[in-house]
Amino acid sequence: MRKTSKAFGVLAFAGVLLAGCGPKSSSGPTSIADIDGRPAQLVTGPYLAGETAYRDYKAIMSYNAETFNPVISQSAQDGDHITNFVDGLLENDEFGRLSYALAESATANASSDVFTFKIKDGIKWVKNDGTQYVAEIGGEQVPQFVTPSDFIAAVKANLDFVNGAETQYIVSMFIEGGAEYNEYTYATYRLAAGEGLHILTEEGKIGLVKQADYDGLPEAEQKEILVQSIYFYTMYYDGILLDITAADLPAIAAGEHIGVQDLGDNEIEFKLTQPAPYFPSVLTYSCFLPINQAFIDEVGFENFGMSAEDMVYNGAFVASKWTETEIEYSRNPEYWDADEVHLDKVNFALYPTEAGYDYLRTQFELGNIDGFNVSDLDTVGWAKYVTGTEGTGTLENPANGAAYSRYIETVDSAFHVILNLDRDVETEWEEESSTVTAAEVENFNRAVKLRAVRELFLKGWDLKEYNKSRGATTQAQDEIQIHTYTAKGFAVDSEGNDYVEKYVYDAFDAAELSEDPAAEVLALGQTEYNGVTNYDDVQVQSLVVAAEAEVAAWNSANPDQKITYPIKTEFLGLPDADFNRYDQGWIDDFNERTNGCTIKTDSTSGLPLCDESSYPKFQLSLIGLDITVDGEGYTDLGYSGQYGLHVMGWGPDYADPLTYLNTYVTGGDMAMFTGDDDRNNPIPGWHLEGDVLVEDEYTTTGGKKLTGIAAKYSGLVEEGKAITDDTALRYEKFADAEIELLFETNLMRMSYNAGQGWFVTVSKTMAYERPTAAYGLSSSKFKGMWVLTDILEGATRRTLKAQYDEAKTQISEDDEGVFVPTILA
Repeated sequence: MRKTSKAFGVLAFAGVLLAGCGPKSSSGPTSIADIDGRPAQLVTGPYLAGETAYRDYKAIMSYNAETFNPVISQSAQDGDHITNFVDGLLENDEFGRLSYALAESATANASSDVFTFKIKDGIKWVKNDGTQYVAEIGGEQVPQFVTPSDFIAAVKANLDFVNGAETQYIVSMFIEGGAEYNEYTYATYRLAAGEGLHILTEEGKIGLVKQADYDGLPEAEQKEILVQSIYFYTMYYDGILLDITAADLPAIAAGEHIGVQDLGDNEIEFKLTQPAPYFPSVLTYSCFLPINQAFIDEVGFENFGMSAEDMVYNGAFVASKWTETEIEYSRNPEYWDADEVHLDKVNFALYPTEAGYDYLRTQFELGNIDGFNVSDLDTVGWAKYVTGTEGTGTLENPANGAAYSRYIETVDSAFHVILNLDRDVETEWEEESSTVTAAEVENFNRAVKLRAVRELFLKGWDLKEYNKSRGATTQAQDEIQIHTYTAKGFAVDSEGNDYVEKYVYDAFDAAELSEDPAAEVLALGQTEYNGVTNYDDVQVQSLVVAAEAEVAAWNSANPDQKITYPIKTEFLGLPDADFNRYDQGWIDDFNERTNGCTIKTDSTSGLPLCDESSYPKFQLSLIGLDITVDGEGYTDLGYSGQYGLHVMGWGPDYADPLTYLNTYVTGGDMAMFTGDDDRNNPIPGWHLEGDVLVEDEYTTTGGKKLTGIAAKYSGLVEEGKAITDDTALRYEKFADAEIELLFETNLMRMSYNAGQGWFVTVSKTMAYERPTAAYGLSSSKFKGMWVLTDILEGATRRTLKAQYDEAKTQISEDDEGVFVPTILA
């Protein structure tokens, strides 16, 4: 999962915004004398050959990395670096096509559930000083090369519960035997911790075999309990039914049931849980990158990737320095694809939390970084690069020739606001920043079990107010708005139809949610009040009436567990002080709109003052700035579930809509942030049908009855996931699920796409030969990128972009170097 919490407008890698790029260069760069004290070279290849370029790159990173260990991290702030340090079997080329990296060939069976890869010989593991890693094995010094065992070690380490891998769900979902090994390690962890084991009783209830009772059983009975527990946990957490006996335990413990096998001759085989033609795209993500077990044994898994020295590399770069405020890459002298690496050094400085909107510009003008996005909130920079001294320049046509302006719809992080359905009452940090009591937390937890209450808290706030932090103009604020979870341009069916424009739009129209067509209601940048994606004041009052009706029905049916007013909760925004200040504005607007009064004496709403200066029915508050502007504090709050609403970003991991839709099913990838992470005990929900309060449930086409708030959504995703031989039918079911999630389940609301809209860039980078993709990690690689000694001006960029686009239209799927597996009968 590429979970991200990056603040919009702060570049992780300043100035690198173009898609990747064009035909491969046939020869390496030519070094020349230093320029401006920086090592230099002549550009080779199809774009600006003969121009001068630096051999280093300087940029700003939004957040520092927490680990370089590819096994455990799901965060973009780690993966963006890791992909430059470790190559996998495949990567994407400059046109986004899957291509061979460490693999040199591949085969797949006809049903697409077994894939075999031949690994290139002689790929060296190196230390961060650039020398080949030599392990001491059996008293001998053994130089280390990448082999199938390195990929097997990565899969096994990812599945081992003790390691705490955040991407375990991907491996368990795809790899045969992965879930049972993961749950075996979970069960043995519980035993080692003295916590006992859960099983399913004969009455179908969850039972706990206490540690003392387990320890008192004969060995044979202990094994039976362990088998029952693995069966239960695998069903409970992974939704997979196993058929195992005590006789299988030794093989499970040894990882022999995991469907990744060394076939000899440097070949590796992956056996999948079900057919998945798109599986090769998963191999571009971090959890399938190799690790060297000998090195890990030497430094310890807990230390692996926690410093530049405690890491081993096979990618284009090594980490030569990693401090609290800086990360430095150096070229890997042993890299297998060295001709495509045009940089000797990459330097990142950490973005200061107190920096203003002019920070990146001033750093660029001082020569400290090589590119930046011009912010319209930086009035000096906007005048200098866009409007010009005469005020004649525009966003579309900047007055300064150095500026490159274009509208893009990059598949990036889809930011959205989610509801926490089961916030923990224990709030150790409440004295510092929380405004709600334990009783108010319990009251909110009870209230959001009602569908109309969820809808009010998600749709009662105004997108026009929410987006004010996104830019100085209405255009800048609205253009990044999205209304689908899956991005346009991400997936196409076998006929070339876009998943969103064809299937999601059709599902929206079929649901008759609006008199206007989906193409208008769900259009990018649309924030008009339409009663579907954004509500005006009158429409919000209809949500209030519906919420109050469900609360009244609940209280009538549950006199001992009444929901009381005001219903209060808190919003956790992004770790950025400016965003938090803007958040207070839309939160105030929400409180006024939903209550019909204000507690602000300086309010411009025209509403009367609330009695006793407090909101009577619904209240949303902002979690304190003292914690949320601090990255570590923000992360702690997010992972501990201390919020009622939370903004999250998600980027796709592989090339199928399931990478989005699997996130919010009960027990899904992001369910830990909603509290609905228990597959066997989903969060229950209710809604009114007429005057009757009924429980949320859904029966799948296979006759499986699901309950809980996400029951219908989860069921539709499950049905679509089971369709593996017809892309159109699969996409139709997924689209139905997406509409259910966005407009009926009321679990999340879309806000913006970080890679969408008008961008004005001033930069020296040329990225037309850099890998690019809408999923995985390839787009964060720096191989193929050039850093020119002069600013690459807008007119030249437009010419080069046209050259790149023409080259892209001429390529074919059987070009040399593109991933084309041989299909076996």
